[in-house]
Amino acid sequence: MTGPAPSAEPAELVTGLINRIDWEPGSDLLRGTCHCGARHTCDDPVEMWTWLLSHPDGHRPEGSDG
Repeated sequence: MTGPAPSAEPAELVTGLINRIDWEPGSDLLRGTCHCGARHTCDDPVEMWTWLLSHPDGHRPEGSDG
């Protein structure tokens, strides 16, 4: 027998960080929350994913002054 089966995802992709996208019911808006706490609202899924994956560009966690 050989060792355990390799993971389905490469280790460098498993970070434990969570990005979330929610749809705002009754509208076309998406609400994105980055793992750093920054939030963004838009109606384009591509724009939302671009924003989430461009960290830290454009990210300002709530309550930050910069």
